[in-house]
Amino acid sequence: LGWRIVSNTLIWPLLIWSIFTENRPWGDAILLCATSAMALLGLRELFGMMDRAGIAHSKWLGYTAGALLSTLTYLLTCPLLEPWNAAPWADQIDLLTLSGAVLVAMGFAVFCGDVKDGFERVATTITAILYIPWMVSFMIKIFFTSGPAGAVYLFFFIVVTKMGDVGAYLIGGLFGRTRMMPKISPGKTWGRYLIK
Repeated sequence: LGWRIVSNTLIWPLLIWSIFTENRPWGDAILLCATSAMALLGLRELFGMMDRAGIAHSKWLGYTAGALLSTLTYLLTCPLLEPWNAAPWADQIDLLTLSGAVLVAMGFAVFCGDVKDGFERVATTITAILYIPWMVSFMIKIFFTSGPAGAVYLFFFIVVTKMGDVGAYLIGGLFGRTRMMPKISPGKTWGRYLIK
């Protein structure tokens, strides 16, 4: 809960400021920092749930790939960095980063230790990377590739996401009593899931 309070009181306001400020170099840098922080804090929370459930994963690979996804997506879509995003592979940087993460994870699974545990570790880590940093990188893409309307689209995305979270928490908490996955996330109920 403490990290969610930090996220809601610090990161989200910075993100909103960064998309509407006229000071583009600073706004763009804050956008990168805020989205990177969201991705890494989200991974931290997910890996903590995996630790509590005894699910094997690779934190270092998740954090590294998450930071790379945010940074490379920024470098290859930000208009202030024109030479970078002129590369023919710039549109595919997220897939290249994910492919690299899969290859590194598979290499460690095959050559370092128990293969069965290694493949579980690969599957959970790649799923975590897809679930959080990859999705967060789309916030950067929405902002930079949608032209002048990018700020409005990103703001709409933020408002809808936060309203869904708050609504699911408040309303689902009143009506939802059946736990969804108590071993992984004790607070998740079917009511909260259906409301969201």
